Amino acid sequence: MAPGRGARSDSEGGGRRGASFGGSGLSRGLVEGVIARVRSTEAGSALDHHLATNISLREVDGGIEVRASCPFAADRFKRRLLGHVQSALQAEAGGAAGQGRTASLAIVVGAPSEHDAPDRTKAPIVRREPVHTVTPRVSPTERRRVPTAGRRSADHSLESYLVGPSNRLAFDTVRRMATGEAPIGLEHVLVHGESGVGKSHLLEGLADAFERANPGSRVRRISAEEFISGFVHAVQNNTMDAFRRRLRRVDLLCIDDVHVLAGKSGSQAELVHTFDALRPTGARIVMASDAPPTAIGSLSAALASRLRGAAVLGIEAPDADLRRRLIAARAARLGYALSHDSVAMIDAELELTGQRRRGSITARDIEGAVTQIIATVRLMPELLGPDGSISAAAIQRALGHRDRTRSGRAPLASRVSVSDIAATVAASMGVSANELSGRGRHKRVVLARAVTIFLCRKLSTRSYPEIAQSMGRTAHSFAVMAHQRVTKQIRDGEMVEVGCPHDGLTVGSLCEVLEREVVVAGSGPGRSDRR
Repeated sequence: MAPGRGARSDSEGGGRRGASFGGSGLSRGLVEGVIARVRSTEAGSALDHHLATNISLREVDGGIEVRASCPFAADRFKRRLLGHVQSALQAEAGGAAGQGRTASLAIVVGAPSEHDAPDRTKAPIVRREPVHTVTPRVSPTERRRVPTAGRRSADHSLESYLVGPSNRLAFDTVRRMATGEAPIGLEHVLVHGESGVGKSHLLEGLADAFERANPGSRVRRISAEEFISGFVHAVQNNTMDAFRRRLRRVDLLCIDDVHVLAGKSGSQAELVHTFDALRPTGARIVMASDAPPTAIGSLSAALASRLRGAAVLGIEAPDADLRRRLIAARAARLGYALSHDSVAMIDAELELTGQRRRGSITARDIEGAVTQIIATVRLMPELLGPDGSISAAAIQRALGHRDRTRSGRAPLASRVSVSDIAATVAASMGVSANELSGRGRHKRVVLARAVTIFLCRKLSTRSYPEIAQSMGRTAHSFAVMAHQRVTKQIRDGEMVEVGCPHDGLTVGSLCEVLEREVVVAGSGPGRSDRR
């Protein structure tokens, strides 16, 4: 090794991957010279971001080896920085040699082996001034393991996402982003569609597929509500730096329910800064919203501009063919096979429901209807056919098909009200109606409220604002956050330990038990559509 290109001391910032060597251990020399040249260009901030997160540089045989933590990081380096680094390398190598010689540049993927590690024992120690880059105070392993908001369900993979004309463009775009096939420039995407058409499924599937395709990549999935809550908490507790690091040191950022940011000026401004910080790094940003950017009110001009600058892709309600495939797939995931006639019967009932409410049928409507049918046959197995299949009688009992044909009553999904669900949950969990709609924070009451909201979203047609209003709240975020909390508790397999008759069950089992009770109560005579 040439004099002046010695290893720095282990005691001086040892292991700092974000320093000018990217953890290479070299002093002022070829690598540092190249980095200094790139830092003097518009690509400097992007290089610092990569050095702090997913690449390192070292000198090998008079050239430079770029080591990337994962294939995605290598691809992103090639697209964003390769040209700048090559130019700086040739300029630095020529100057160091006193002539215009050519130096090699190689890109490799994966952690260095012991054989690759530079020999620090034979080189003189050269002191240098610290480089002012931000480095996470965690180990390299922890640095790559960014926790995602909530663990993803196996049902919400891209492989389980059923595709039809209504969602094909959005699905194909997201799939290409996950596998690295997306064209250069397609880095920001906004998927929009009415509630229940599969936007969240698409985001969860993307996050999962991206991590599998790019081991070691940094992925964060967060809802707009969580973004707002995290931002407010950071402002109140003077922890903005930590909040920003969590969202800006990523390869993929997925933000659900972007429309919830409407009217939240401080959170909107912070999201704009997040966009601007991630843009030079090449990180992907994928968002979901109930409406396109042009239809979301109370957005700042800056945020509206950035949302419109993304690839805006719509998802429509499923057509008849996709509806029937969704019905069969949902039943199969719950362990039941449906005949062609049964699928057609369920679809016909759903279509009548859509006509009555003058709206479309979404994937969530289908999921709710099939869940009701399965809950009914589990509670009343005599409704199964001789071969164990789901009979027409079971469908009629669960969805109210027979009642509609004879008396014109609406199907069960639309007859179950928030008050019906609340009464069933309160009675079963030992909570009074006043406690359920009050402000008490006893853990049994808090869980009962959250489960009520969860079942309302699953078994009724009420929106978050309507559910919140029915429970004495003015802000729909109360219902949104309660639903998200129960969903996470179910995914995590949390146990019920609140001093109620259901202690010892998982939260998921509790919801199944209460859902069956609501279904049975809702299928009885005289249930109304009160809220």
